[in-house]
Amino acid sequence: MQLYQPQGFWARRKCDKFTPPAVSVAARSELDTMSIEQNEIEKIAELARVRISGDEIGQVTERIAEILQMMDQLQAVDTADVEPMANPLDAIQQLRPDVVTETNRRDAFQAIAPAVENGLYLVPKVIE
Repeated sequence: MQLYQPQGFWARRKCDKFTPPAVSVAARSELDTMSIEQNEIEKIAELARVRISGDEIGQVTERIAEILQMMDQLQAVDTADVEPMANPLDAIQQLRPDVVTETNRRDAFQAIAPAVENGLYLVPKVIE
């Protein structure tokens, strides 16, 4: 059984679903940087059923390449000693006490409903 081997753009992604291709140490630095080619953008647009005109394809490729460069910068940061946080401001959410603040007005609401039976609202059947 032949496993799918991603090519080009997708082969350079760090994804646990695929075994990365065997690459020498010298070539590894080139693969660690994310880049994308215009023909790969065209293929992705076709698969996503997104129409990109010939005039715009260059601009789209540049914009996505810039985004991927920013991702490279983020991935280059050493975060080994950084403790995960839920909020960047170390704010603590103020919780209100769990007490009833409104009175039960079910009878008032059911009095103005079109159809009620045994405390339940009756509605027309919508699924047959």
